[in-house]
Amino acid sequence: MLRRRDDSIRCPKCGKAIKTSELKPVFKQEYLNPDGSLKLSRKDVLRGGWLKKVLKGVACPKCGEIIGKPE
Repeated sequence: MLRRRDDSIRCPKCGKAIKTSELKPVFKQEYLNPDGSLKLSRKDVLRGGWLKKVLKGVACPKCGEIIGKPE
C-alpha cells in the first residue's frame, strides 16, 4: 500500500490515486446476510473486537482490488 502526501493511496492493480475516505469496506461472506446486512449478535458487538472478525479489508472503488487488510 503506497501512501501519498495528500492522504491518498495508489491502487496496485489499476494505479488510481484514492482518498482514504473513498475506500470501500469488504466483509467476509460468512458474516453477510442475503440483503447485505451483517450477521452479528448483540453479545458479539458488546464484547468488542467484532470489526477485525468480520472485515476482510478495504477495496478500491474503481477495480474492487482489496488494498488494506485489518491488523
